[in-house]
Amino acid sequence: MNRTNYEFKKTTGMFVTTLPFFNKIDDEWTWNQFNEELTDAWFELLRHQRFPFAHIEKMYLEQRNQEGRLFHIALSYQNSQMAESRDTSVLLSGRWHYSGYQSEQLCIHLTNLFDNKCYSVDYDYLTQFFAREEIERLHHTLCNILLEALGNPDKPIHQLSVLTTEERERVLYTYNRTGRFLEERSVFQALESSAGEYPRRAAAICNGERLTYQALMTRAFDLSGAVLSAAGGEHELAAVLLPRGFSLLAVMVGVLRAGCAYLLLSPDQPAGRINRILEQSQAAVLVTSRDIFRESGLGQLSIPVLFEEEVEQNTGQVPEIQVSPEELAYVVYTSGSTGTPKGVEITQKNLLNFAQAMGPVFGKGAVLSICNVGFDAFMLESIVALLNGRTIVIAGSEEQESPKRLSA
Repeated sequence: MNRTNYEFKKTTGMFVTTLPFFNKIDDEWTWNQFNEELTDAWFELLRHQRFPFAHIEKMYLEQRNQEGRLFHIALSYQNSQMAESRDTSVLLSGRWHYSGYQSEQLCIHLTNLFDNKCYSVDYDYLTQFFAREEIERLHHTLCNILLEALGNPDKPIHQLSVLTTEERERVLYTYNRTGRFLEERSVFQALESSAGEYPRRAAAICNGERLTYQALMTRAFDLSGAVLSAAGGEHELAAVLLPRGFSLLAVMVGVLRAGCAYLLLSPDQPAGRINRILEQSQAAVLVTSRDIFRESGLGQLSIPVLFEEEVEQNTGQVPEIQVSPEELAYVVYTSGSTGTPKGVEITQKNLLNFAQAMGPVFGKGAVLSICNVGFDAFMLESIVALLNGRTIVIAGSEEQESPKRLSA
């Protein structure tokens, strides 16, 4: 197997071919069409198996200026037969053994080692990415899909269920049961209510200084008018390039008061990445400071740049803007496994629901903020904490990297 020339065919040993199998799938295909299309694509790909995978991966990543791997899941298929003992005095058995090393997060091995008309499925996985229970659920789900597909080969693949009837009932009527309902209000209205309840409470503490909820809302009012003007109207996306601190929190709240959604960008990111995110997200304005903007190396932008420190006080005479619970609250960009930024949209309703669920977790204590502003976990340490009336303790850059300093 996997010997592509005469010299290899004369060589003893195991030859393994790794091929990147990329396909565009039409979810209207039936199961039969799906198999036919992928079979044709697979045989076409086999014509090029002589090219080393390491070279293919290197060329692909260099052309796209990316880092990482082409894929994190591999399917291994083997139809070699395991030798069996015919001598009753000697018993032999065989099975798949893990080599002790793999670079992929998950390898699925489909084997037919014995002449019993039966395939075995083995899963090798990295424990830092998957738990045993997750792999068992994956296997169960794949079996459900295959059983339904084999029983309904002319059914469009997007209609194939990943759940059994029992699991579907559990999801619909057990997991989905809720005893709490959200009020029909915007995130800013919820923040305003929280601030009104604790006006003199510290919303944030940073470098020994306190910012009360009252002061936070006052600054947010000032910024909202400037954001609204620079963005060209409400319901736009405002990108924010600021480090963790009082100014960042005030801008986040100010953007929400302006009826817009925010997109947080870390000043630590390369200028090229920030530019790609700004272009892809179609942000209407960038809110930053002069120092951060100069250090970022972004250069001339096609959108307005608002320097938050230059927004004067007592300028926030902006009427309340009605925002639907289904409208955006913020967008977070995550690189995932490919290194290419991808945006995830979070609605006002999503954010309020999450904040409500986190209330009992926060309790009555303060919330420590140590995450990079570009991480989705930062929302837990910022806007979600504010929605619950908590005090955010913002760790300094040295404290971020030193557990000893944090505990001091």
